[in-house]
Amino acid sequence: TRATGAEGTLSSRITQNATAITAKVDAEHSGSFSWELKSTGFKLKSGNKTVFDCDSSGIAIDGKITATSGYIGGSTGFTIGSTSIYNGTNSMSSAASGIYLGTDGINLGGNFKVTNAGSMTAKSGYIGNGSSGFTIGNTSIYNGKSSLSASGSGVYIGTDGIAVGNAGFMVTK
Repeated sequence: TRATGAEGTLSSRITQNATAITAKVDAEHSGSFSWELKSTGFKLKSGNKTVFDCDSSGIAIDGKITATSGYIGGSTGFTIGSTSIYNGTNSMSSAASGIYLGTDGINLGGNFKVTNAGSMTAKSGYIGNGSSGFTIGNTSIYNGKSSLSASGSGVYIGTDGIAVGNAGFMVTK
């Protein structure tokens, strides 16, 4: 048997002319879906909103994109993983040149890392206001005094000791 009145709540339509083919499916209470293929491009619509638009200039997507693998920028660009996006370096523990953004943290070529717990590793650089702040060395952090025995005022903290001021206070290892 046939459901009487169903014809009024469901409909579909395909239209073809010299420059385009379009299709539309309507269902009562669930909106509509349609697509349009023209010589200039391809569109997908949900309701009256274009969610995918492809033409000679590229692709525009309005809405969520889900990708658990693939590339951004081609196979030499960023690799998409299920828990990370990376280029060059593919993990937090790698020292290879590149960038890694993952659920476990950020790694910039092994020289700068921040874990998801907030632990930071920087092999060189500054803390504070650029070069007028504290300098991070391989085995020390300092401002003004670049070594334990350096003259001048400042602060030095290193594996060989601590110095504050102009030879005013010093503790060796």
